[in-house]
Amino acid sequence: MPGRTPRLLIAGAMSVLTMPLVAAVASTAEPIGVEPGDLVLRTADGRLVHYSHDAAAGTPWPETSGAALGTGWGGADSLAVADVNLDGEPDLFDRIGDSVGYHPNRAGLEPVWDPGERVLGMTGWAGTPQVVLDDFNRDGGPDLMARQPAGNLRIWEHDGSTTGSPWLTRPAYDVAYGLDRADTVAFGEVTRDGFRDLVIREEDGTLWIVPHPGESAQPAARSSGREVLWDLDELRARAAAGTSGLRAASAEADPTLPYELGFAWADYAALRVADVNGDGLGDLLALDDDGGLWIYPHNGATVGQKPWTTRIDAGSWWGRDSLLAVTDAPVTQAPPDPPDPQPEPDPEPVRTGDAVALDRDGRLWRLWHTGDRDRPWTRSAANVVGSDWSGADVFALDDVDLDGRIDLFFRDPAGTGSVWYHPHQGVAAAPWDINVKIFGMSGWNNAAAVLLEDVDRDDRPDLLSRMPDGNLRVWFHDGQSAASPWLSGAWTDVALGLQTTDLVRWAEMTGDDARDLVIREADGSVWVLPNPGADIAPGSAPVWTWDLAAARAAADPSDPTLPYELGSAWADAGTLDVQDADGDGRSDLLAVGADGGLTIYYHDGSPSGRNPWTTPTAAGGRWDDYELIGFSSLPADTDPEPEPSGRVQYDPVGTNTVQVITASGFRPGERVTHLFQGRPQNAVLANPAGEVVFAVKAPPRGGEYESELVAESGAALRLTFQVVKGAPGGDAADLVAWREEWSPQRP
Repeated sequence: MPGRTPRLLIAGAMSVLTMPLVAAVASTAEPIGVEPGDLVLRTADGRLVHYSHDAAAGTPWPETSGAALGTGWGGADSLAVADVNLDGEPDLFDRIGDSVGYHPNRAGLEPVWDPGERVLGMTGWAGTPQVVLDDFNRDGGPDLMARQPAGNLRIWEHDGSTTGSPWLTRPAYDVAYGLDRADTVAFGEVTRDGFRDLVIREEDGTLWIVPHPGESAQPAARSSGREVLWDLDELRARAAAGTSGLRAASAEADPTLPYELGFAWADYAALRVADVNGDGLGDLLALDDDGGLWIYPHNGATVGQKPWTTRIDAGSWWGRDSLLAVTDAPVTQAPPDPPDPQPEPDPEPVRTGDAVALDRDGRLWRLWHTGDRDRPWTRSAANVVGSDWSGADVFALDDVDLDGRIDLFFRDPAGTGSVWYHPHQGVAAAPWDINVKIFGMSGWNNAAAVLLEDVDRDDRPDLLSRMPDGNLRVWFHDGQSAASPWLSGAWTDVALGLQTTDLVRWAEMTGDDARDLVIREADGSVWVLPNPGADIAPGSAPVWTWDLAAARAAADPSDPTLPYELGSAWADAGTLDVQDADGDGRSDLLAVGADGGLTIYYHDGSPSGRNPWTTPTAAGGRWDDYELIGFSSLPADTDPEPEPSGRVQYDPVGTNTVQVITASGFRPGERVTHLFQGRPQNAVLANPAGEVVFAVKAPPRGGEYESELVAESGAALRLTFQVVKGAPGGDAADLVAWREEWSPQRP
């Protein structure tokens, strides 16, 4: 994607072996075999490490099982383990620079693979986005595939050669078209039909399963005369013709159609498919940017169902710049039964605190606020709400038409420049219709800054423009809900002298409930202009008259009425905004750097005159994938919900084996489920006072047990009990409250 460095780690971070493996010797005192299910790691400093598969461990590859296989492997950017020369032993395939090749297994010698012993496979691979090794034609030899820049997946079939390159004698051909948006391609048994399906992730983070059409399927014909097994363009057109979009439901009508698994995969550096638990189905492996590995076991789903719904922590020691080669575990168990059909969750409604973004393909994204201070907005908590939205250069979220729902305000710089807003359509999945918009005002193409702010504190968004002459002018909202609310002629200039600024924002900086002005000057310095508490109304005098030189000369941190400088650390930020990202009532600074990373500087409570934005919080990367971003502030929590609390009524002398848990502080009417030892027991609705009551029967055996009350809102009570035997010789057990702990806080 333009504007972003290609992530080659994605192309080769993990590869899958489907061939049987035999023991191989590692460079240790005791030979270590590379067995089915094992994992080979290439570290950032070029070391090769082997991890044995342990089905009984908490993670399939315990950190303690790692054994060094040698050094000198730093030149590879793609890695796979497969029996390339068909001798029954695992070889190591890699791409180094312009070439692909493999290192034959040395059959009992140390090291098992030598970086100096390499069979050249082919040259001319430097510009290939992804290299894939898979036995596509199921003849026992690993075929070589390339996801090429044009979006085609090309294959060179294994020709049976055991001494030289096995990919040179058979003509190459394409097996898939339409992968130009993909950044990951993998194969695996996903739909339980005995064929290896195509799994792709697109640059927006969407994960797709493209089912194998089966042996009898006719390849898709192109106008060029070539035929492919998967033509994503043709499949998309078929799905769009029969449904409202490519969704899981499309596979129910036609099992050959692709279906999506959501946008939750954008933040992983690499994704691959391998059978980790030995049930014959492809599990999903995900390596995050911090070097953590996650496993999503296949849940038994069939075509059209989501197969990867829960994840397992496989350790955090893998390293963010590592390459992993994963091998399929031997089949030792039957696959799980398909899950019961689950309805799709209702889409999240748009709220203040959400963000909107426009990508380079013209798609409009809504990113809902997650409530996580470290990741308030992520690509995995987002959805596309429309296409063909290109053209805007300003976005803002606010309730312009005063109906209690969030509208999308934008400026179109074409021509003389106009501002508009799209009223909320009442549909959570598609809140704004590109064809339904209300004109605001024209002549805005020369405005250096355009923003919405409730300047006169009447709970209506006023429209502001930093004019070329440096005056910050406000047009007051007149209460109109079906036409432009800023044309009644009520306006005033609230600031003068801002002609050299490129950022103007209103913010709560000093804790006095009077919104201050934050500006960035041409030299990159950021300043706060404290609000003296002046009333702003049509025709009122300007509140601020700005003079950079005079402000620097008169700077006095002890005087809360004077402008003060916050430094120039954000001079090069591509996107800079001021919003309340954590809902504490204070404004935070949001900056997207040249590397695409979002950094949030949360207000630390410093008083007027001091910089409150000193501690950066890294809030995720790849924000440069968007051409335009509009953030909004999370409402301050002025009336926090009561913290949950609970009590246990129990018989201390052991005459009653049924105890009662009473808890309060839940939201009235919300569903609260009781789990005992992790297993759901029953659920009740909280009464109007926010209380729930559950009965617990004491287990017949002594020991420690845990009950958990889990609410729809996310609040949970975890209550640990100690069960002790009753009177000597008795077979009953008494339930004694051992420890109470409420966790977590309300999300």
